[in-house]
Amino acid sequence: MGPAQVSAHKLKNGITSFDQFNYAGLVTNQASDQLITDSGAAATALATGHKSYNGAVSISPEGDTLKTVFEYAKEQGMATGLVVTCTVTHATPACFVSHEESREDHNEIAKQITDFNPDVLIGGGLMYFLPESTDGSERQDTLDLIKQRSSNKNIVYSYDELKMMDSNLGLTALLEMENLPPAPERNYTLGDLTRKALDILSTNNENGFILMVEGSQIDWACHDNMFELFLAEMKDFDSALAEGLKFADNNPETLI
Repeated sequence: MGPAQVSAHKLKNGITSFDQFNYAGLVTNQASDQLITDSGAAATALATGHKSYNGAVSISPEGDTLKTVFEYAKEQGMATGLVVTCTVTHATPACFVSHEESREDHNEIAKQITDFNPDVLIGGGLMYFLPESTDGSERQDTLDLIKQRSSNKNIVYSYDELKMMDSNLGLTALLEMENLPPAPERNYTLGDLTRKALDILSTNNENGFILMVEGSQIDWACHDNMFELFLAEMKDFDSALAEGLKFADNNPETLI
C-alpha cells in the first residue's frame, strides 16, 4: 500500500480519513539487497529503522537482532498493542515484537509474541498458539501458548465476545484459526477492533501506549488485481484511521 492506493481510495470515496492529516511523509522500505520488498523487509524498516533482506523479521542482513520501537516503548513502561486482519504471526505484526530469520516460522514467532506479552493482541492465527494435540493446531510441540496468555490476559475467540470485554484488563482476541475474513465478509470493521484496542490501552496506563494497526488484506487484493476488494479493504482501513483520529482529538498528545 502506498500513495497510489490512497489516491484510488480518495477518488472512489471523496473526503476520507486520510484528508484529516496535516502532514504526510514517505518512508523508503525496500529490501537491503533488492528494490522490490516483501512484508518482512518492509516491516523491519518500519519497526526498527533498518533495511534487511526479504523474509527477515527484525533481523539484520548479518543476522543480528534489531531493536524494535515496541521494545523501546516497553522499556519506557508503555503499554503495547497489535491489531491486524491477518494472522498475528504474519510478517508485519511479527516485526514489531519478535526476531526471526524467516517470516515463515509462524510457530516460533507465536512463541516470541507470547514471551513479549503485548497488552492487546487482536487478529487471526489461533492455530499457531494451540498445542499439537488440539484439532486445527499447526504446532509440532506441546506448547499451549493460549494457556500462557490466559494467565494475565482475557482470551476471546469471536467478535461478539470481544465487544463485551472489560477495558481494565489486557486482551488476546484470536478470532480465526488463520486469517480474518475479507472486509466484505465480516460483520465488524477494523475500526471496531481498533476502538476496542484504544479503549483498553488508554485505561490505567499512565505512561501511554503504542499501537500498530494493519489493514493486512489491502496488499493481498492488490497482488491478485481484485480492484473492488482492494477498495473495500481500503474503506475498512479508513474506519480504523477514523477511530485513531477521534482518539487523538480527545488526547492531543497522540501521534498517529
